[in-house]
Amino acid sequence: MNVTSLRQRLEKLEALSTSSAAPQPLHPFTKLLDILVAYHLGGLAGSDSIATGMARGLGYDSPQIFRAALLAKSESPAGEDLNARRRDAKVRLFALKGAVPDCDGPTFGGVVEALFYEMPEEVQHHSFLSPDNRFPEAVYDFLL
Repeated sequence: MNVTSLRQRLEKLEALSTSSAAPQPLHPFTKLLDILVAYHLGGLAGSDSIATGMARGLGYDSPQIFRAALLAKSESPAGEDLNARRRDAKVRLFALKGAVPDCDGPTFGGVVEALFYEMPEEVQHHSFLSPDNRFPEAVYDFLL
């Protein structure tokens, strides 16, 4: 799978996660990226919710503003802003490993894997990631 198709799949998944007023189930890979953003960019601590870490990681002033953006339609200003913040967060997340999100598949998987295993085990096993969504299955399923 080439980098362009990986990027297109990821952008499509991100758009799906914010495309309607009712929260939609997130793709396992999107959940994985969200928890990486919450931990690595948002300073997720043991007492924080994923939404709090995500809000900080995406640069929102509060989890409530982040939640409102999640509920906004993707074509709305709040939805477009959320998608732009997610893209920016992906760039910042990959920069932690000296890579860019549109790198080749093995590099992409290696960055996600490294970031995942740098998190404490309690975050790796957070209830946000159901047993079927945990690394490495979510990454390998996405990359295949």
